[in-house]
Amino acid sequence: MVEILTTTHGARRPLPAIGSPWRPSSPALEVDSALDGVRRAPSILHAMRATSAVLAETDALLARSVPAGRLLPPLLEALSDADDSVAAIAAVHALGHMPGPRAETELAGLVEAGPPGFDAHAIWSMSDRRPSPALVRPLVAAIAEGGLAGMHAQRLLARWAMATPETVIDELQHSLSHTHAECGRRHLVETMGLIRGPRASRLLKHVAMDPGEPTSVRRTAISAFGDRPDDRLPATIAALARGSGELATAVAEMQADQARRRRGPRRHEGGGMRVAQI
Repeated sequence: MVEILTTTHGARRPLPAIGSPWRPSSPALEVDSALDGVRRAPSILHAMRATSAVLAETDALLARSVPAGRLLPPLLEALSDADDSVAAIAAVHALGHMPGPRAETELAGLVEAGPPGFDAHAIWSMSDRRPSPALVRPLVAAIAEGGLAGMHAQRLLARWAMATPETVIDELQHSLSHTHAECGRRHLVETMGLIRGPRASRLLKHVAMDPGEPTSVRRTAISAFGDRPDDRLPATIAALARGSGELATAVAEMQADQARRRRGPRRHEGGGMRVAQI
């Protein structure tokens, strides 16, 4: 019977086995050997550190033009190991480095219906990946859900939108038409505000002026213009400042943000160091 070690965060791994030194003879075995380093680690902390070797081995083999299909089997096997979630997470991060539609399908499945917590790791693993239309939809869905996975997804899509804005905007707009939860709509609108260009600005204006939207969602759309100092503020939004209530306050705060951004960063006259937590 294999004894399972656990942590308060639910990471699982069997007791480490004694491994014999040997040199793998194929790319798949080289990846599996690196994963064995995670499996044999004496503690979860050591296993997490050994994950870097899995990523380095994967990147080195890809750099040698080894087809991704030859490296996938040991990663997929590790993903299906319910007894060692640390090795599975190492495989997730290696999978994020893999090119090709098979890897994208596996990553999308982890984001949409993977084990708890694997969605955030899958999205994190894509941080250096090129824009992929096949992954935009699950990433937008993660944003609507919020949480850690949503934060990673928003950061990634904001970067992808610099290269393929229309693809990202299309999916955000589609998701807005099907998302009814106020919190989810707020996250989607906030993400729209990170995308530059006239189309995103028009959509933000539409949300800001829609009386059918919850006030918090309209405030989010208004606030987004504070990060767009080069965009001309729509007169209809500026006119809201003449009223009262939350929307008028949001417009005033947004205009102050725009003014500060146009002036540029202020010189810090005080001594010591300032720390900002993102």
